[in-house]
Amino acid sequence: MRKLLLICFLLMFFPLSAWAITSLGVAPGLPGSGGTYFGPTPPTTGDDSYQWVFADNFVGGVDGFAMPDSGDSLSIWYGSDNGTVNTNLDIWLATTSLGGNDFEFSGSKFGLNNDLSKASYKEPVYGLNLGSIDDPNIGAWSPLKNGEFGTGGKNFWVLTGIIEYSIFEPGDWMYGAILDSNNKVIDFSPKTTSSTAVPEPATMLLLGSGLIGLVGLRRKLRKK
Repeated sequence: MRKLLLICFLLMFFPLSAWAITSLGVAPGLPGSGGTYFGPTPPTTGDDSYQWVFADNFVGGVDGFAMPDSGDSLSIWYGSDNGTVNTNLDIWLATTSLGGNDFEFSGSKFGLNNDLSKASYKEPVYGLNLGSIDDPNIGAWSPLKNGEFGTGGKNFWVLTGIIEYSIFEPGDWMYGAILDSNNKVIDFSPKTTSSTAVPEPATMLLLGSGLIGLVGLRRKLRKK
């Protein structure tokens, strides 16, 4: 038990992106449109090279793209550099903003989604089903050219539309999410678009788990 808690504690300080393959995410504007990314300048190759596709400006802070203004374009991508992509799964655009019921993407409104809320560290979560790549509900997914995205640009698609909203405050996030046929969330993008550079959701989940474990251990030792 103590070993497990020690591992959880150590993982709190280990960057998740070090082993995460970026398969899903949300970014401002069209590829090459000059968006801003918070965080260190990324490598030109590797798991984080997708940042160059959507951002020309890099400023200090915790990882995350700057949210575009209402009325500007927003992109969501899905794919894989090292395997086959299931193009029949429903891809969702989601937000933790409390004003999420006012959000629209390409003219379609977001709605409260309990399945997305359960998978997030922050509730409620509002979402919009974009459909699958093979059968889109909103817009058409465009394949990115080989070498244009990630380490090789293989099997990646992007969907870009106009995002409209009234409120998007510090601490709010835009996500990409994938649900299976049973409405179970099977992928939740670790790299998202945020209003400010704040800790990303996956990091917060891990941090929270580690703190809960430490509290439990302390209580157990007190009882002894």
